[in-house]
Amino acid sequence: MNFGCAAAASPVAVPLMQPAPVATAAARPASIEPAPIAVASNPLNEAAADAIAVSVQNALAVARPAETIALELSELIKLLPSLQTAKLVVLDAAGKQRLSQLVDTDGDERADELVFQSDLGKNETQSFSVGEGKRLVPAQSDFKVYGRFVRERHDDFAWENDRVAHRVYGPALETWEKEPLTSSGIDVWCKRTERLVVNDWYQRDDYHHDNGEGADFYSVGRSRGCGGVGVWEKGKLAVSKNFSASRVLANGPIRLIFELSYAPWHAAGGKISEVKRVTVDRGSHFDRYQSSFKVEGAAHTQALSIGIGVAKHEGASLENDAAAHLVRSWEPIKGDSGHIGCTVIDSPNAHDTFVDSEADRLIVSTLSADKPSATYLAGAGWDKGGDIADAAAWAALSAEAAQRLQSPLRVTLALKSNAPRHGAALPWPERTASALMTERPAGLTDKWEYDAGLELKGLLAIWQKTRDPAYFEYVKRTVDGLLDAEGNIKGYKLEDYNLDAINMGKVLFPLYTQAQTPAEKQRYQRALAALRAQLKAQPRTRDGGFWHKAKYPHQMWLDGIYMASPFLAEYGLTFTEPADLDEVARQILLAEQHLRDAKSGLLYHGWDESKSERWANPKTGTSSQFWGRALGWYAMAVVDVLELLPKNHPQRAAVQAVLERLAAAIASVQDTESGVFWQVLDAPKRAKNYKESSASAMFAYALAKAVRLGLIDRKRYAPVAERAARGLLTEFVATDERGRVTLKNICKVAGLGGEPYRDGSYDYYTSTERSDSDPKGIGAFLLAGSELDGLK
Repeated sequence: MNFGCAAAASPVAVPLMQPAPVATAAARPASIEPAPIAVASNPLNEAAADAIAVSVQNALAVARPAETIALELSELIKLLPSLQTAKLVVLDAAGKQRLSQLVDTDGDERADELVFQSDLGKNETQSFSVGEGKRLVPAQSDFKVYGRFVRERHDDFAWENDRVAHRVYGPALETWEKEPLTSSGIDVWCKRTERLVVNDWYQRDDYHHDNGEGADFYSVGRSRGCGGVGVWEKGKLAVSKNFSASRVLANGPIRLIFELSYAPWHAAGGKISEVKRVTVDRGSHFDRYQSSFKVEGAAHTQALSIGIGVAKHEGASLENDAAAHLVRSWEPIKGDSGHIGCTVIDSPNAHDTFVDSEADRLIVSTLSADKPSATYLAGAGWDKGGDIADAAAWAALSAEAAQRLQSPLRVTLALKSNAPRHGAALPWPERTASALMTERPAGLTDKWEYDAGLELKGLLAIWQKTRDPAYFEYVKRTVDGLLDAEGNIKGYKLEDYNLDAINMGKVLFPLYTQAQTPAEKQRYQRALAALRAQLKAQPRTRDGGFWHKAKYPHQMWLDGIYMASPFLAEYGLTFTEPADLDEVARQILLAEQHLRDAKSGLLYHGWDESKSERWANPKTGTSSQFWGRALGWYAMAVVDVLELLPKNHPQRAAVQAVLERLAAAIASVQDTESGVFWQVLDAPKRAKNYKESSASAMFAYALAKAVRLGLIDRKRYAPVAERAARGLLTEFVATDERGRVTLKNICKVAGLGGEPYRDGSYDYYTSTERSDSDPKGIGAFLLAGSELDGLK
């Protein structure tokens, strides 16, 4: 998912990862090689609307009814980075919404494709658009595909669409006392209704008789049935036993995807195992099969040949078509129940031969030795089903399926143009920032506060990336409202010695450097000097660590490292005070010295030198918990300081080592499922603990920026930052009907001591108030987005 800004002409930030090639694929029920999707170029700053234009072209002089168009979400999000998956809709050229399905293709329970269908005429091109809206809720009658594991019938797996049904045999059937059967062939159930019948037929347990809707007339036995496979070696076919496991990835209304696993069997001098993925689409007689093989033993070193079979039943007519890569059968059913056709169509790129085994006509092809996998179509039809009249009609339908396979649809994506960029057309940070500025046009805040300072830092990061002056002007307008004419900070009290008050000062530096007049420059310099004066007199621990606030004597908090250290580093560089850089390094190193837990590598929230606070460990003086946002503040501070600290500074290597230890500790507590981080970092899923968004955004920012700057190993930590960013979007981000962004599950505030007393316990951190879109979360979210441009 693309998290970051769409346009950048700045050296300040670069993509964390190089974007993938824009060409992708649109899979179809009758496709072996998915159709290429071409993404039209969209130069930076080109106007774009809140929708993606989709062009679908049929290059064949043959009509293509019930074509499935599958759009990869990663390609859509490249064009509209903040598209919300749950709100995707497809509109046709008339503006009418089409039924669509979000499909998970890899089993991670996250959508990967947006699927919809259309009937295309000969050589027709159709236009659609994709954007955000209220998705159609499918009615029961809209579901035209279905599949499930049928334990009650000796472990069958059965599936169907509105044309035909199939089943394969599971492990329990191998040992069934009444009629044991071992076969990995594929059975056919004939249907004369578009209704889904699998559940009803199993419930009646009379599916070998036609009760008006069709029946199981096909006989598989030990053959390949209609599309089963085996390993072909020395004129013989070695086949697996019944499937051993199954899983369903998508189950309608338009597309069904499931996988069957087959336990290893002896073949080609070694052991072969198979995972068969089956894709079933509404309206098609043909399913797409992908059989992937794992090869062990002697067979591992040689190319694998497989046979894809059609059963040779009594009275059947079988025909091969080498040009179309297909074998087709047409056979009578006993009694007056008509005829069944079965066709297997191999990949157009395959090198096939046709052979007969004892039970089957086979298409034999040799697979790649390094990744042995075969993809093909298999389908069936019945002359009493209402849509296939006879053998000639089945032959024509099979030939058409082969044509469609050889000439996939061409799908092109492009942003709709001639409209301003807004809403979903903006990347997430810009979308969030735009909402902030729209809702508070006069300025972000009328108070000098650290959390507003974090939001303003986020806005400046977006300005540095996009060079859109609106962001800088908004920050300037806000800060100008907090200073009097001489540059005194309204409401600021030096005597509080509050490190939180320093944080807002960071946004003064770009205002100072961009000042247009000497008077304006002097005004910002006066405000900066006032904050620097506080740090010169800031109370300290015996070894020189800044107290967090005057009212918290003898205490260092991780929060304070972020509030003061990057400010002090930039001040030292701006006004040539090298001693400030020494001080910055000292504060970071002292924090680690006093607060780091050697076992986990994590840092506690606070340290009381006097050990007199109730929250302080009587031996070490540390607080007892690893609070997520506290460590997030510290992580951001270390990275921001290293960006500024000269490479020849005598303490740079020591600060760099702090970052390397810290990055490893952060990665170790990342939630493995969601990619985000917990309120109390080392207690995932413990009662009352919860996934917290501000810390997750801080870690995403710190790690992504550290990777970009080459401070930590890209291979190891870029995936951590990416997972955190994706988790932010899936776990915490929501928008309302007006497109306004909400960031959920933010710890509103947490501290130590004070009145009422905060004891720093696990129960304390997990019971503090939570809020949505709190500035501490939004600010970190903006910073994370500014660093994660190009993230998939």
